[in-house]
Amino acid sequence: MDLGEQTVRWRTKNPILNTRTARELKSEEVAERLGVTRHQVVAWEMGDAAPDESQMAALGVLLGIETFKAAWLRWLRGRPRPRAVPAR
Repeated sequence: MDLGEQTVRWRTKNPILNTRTARELKSEEVAERLGVTRHQVVAWEMGDAAPDESQMAALGVLLGIETFKAAWLRWLRGRPRPRAVPAR
């Protein structure tokens, strides 16, 4: 499996994205309830940014994930890493 496939698989396991879609919430709705932009929510879902402590707590309440911070950190640790290229 190449890095691109690993990244796609990793992103699809995002706890924000999975729970938000399972609850049939739009990213705009999540953003409005948290007082952030839709772009910020999308950045969290793509792994390009991370919610701060207060946002993590609010996400946990909104999405019904009591252990949201633990789920988020577990997801981040699974991020695919490029393989090191051996020096010549």
